[in-house]
Amino acid sequence: YKATPKLNFERLKEISEALNIPLVLHGSSGTGDENLRKCIDLGISKINVFSAIMKGGIDAIKGKTFDDYVDLKEAMNKGMAQILSHNILNFKND
Repeated sequence: YKATPKLNFERLKEISEALNIPLVLHGSSGTGDENLRKCIDLGISKINVFSAIMKGGIDAIKGKTFDDYVDLKEAMNKGMAQILSHNILNFKND
């Protein structure tokens, strides 16, 4: 997204209250931490953040050179792990 998306939280609440099934948020990368926590509070059970995780890996290797694939993959994995860890902590329900 070019800007933080505007989510219809009232509609999400209505859907969550009307259905007795787990809800999934697709395309949530770039939605913002606060919005994602609110979605969880309103009934979202699964959040897809693959694009954000991949961007973390790509950002970790941008502008760098690597002697071999193993070093490149290790750097990407660290970048992806940072984003994944951030999201796990953000989604944590205290």
